[in-house]
Amino acid sequence: MPVVLFSAWLSLFNLINFPWIRKPLLVILVMGCAANNYFMFTCGAVIDSHIVSSVFETDSHNASGLITPQLLLWIGLAGLVSALFLSAIKIQASRWWYTLLIRLVGVLAGLLIIILVASVFYSDYASLFISHKNIVKIFP
Repeated sequence: MPVVLFSAWLSLFNLINFPWIRKPLLVILVMGCAANNYFMFTCGAVIDSHIVSSVFETDSHNASGLITPQLLLWIGLAGLVSALFLSAIKIQASRWWYTLLIRLVGVLAGLLIIILVASVFYSDYASLFISHKNIVKIFP
């Protein structure tokens, strides 16, 4: 499963890795991951799609108690410092055809790995999803 997830993320990030949105998207992801990490560390819970949807459905009066000094410190140290280091990295642009070729190879490699793993472990994955129907609800 980790190989399939890595390959899926490889393909996805190769598709959305445009130079003008690369750093802002990564900064948003780092800050969001820092906030998720805080809640997972302090509450001992795994953040899933239902928790995220309930956070967005919560009105502002109930959500004001969620912002604590510890959360702000965690986001500041884990998120903001990492985002500042990430923003300071200079990315050298290469030729457009080379970039396109590398992205295409990355997407195709990710998809090929997913197909290979699925063909070898199809029966294992099928029995897992048949036996545990709630796993399908985890992936939106």
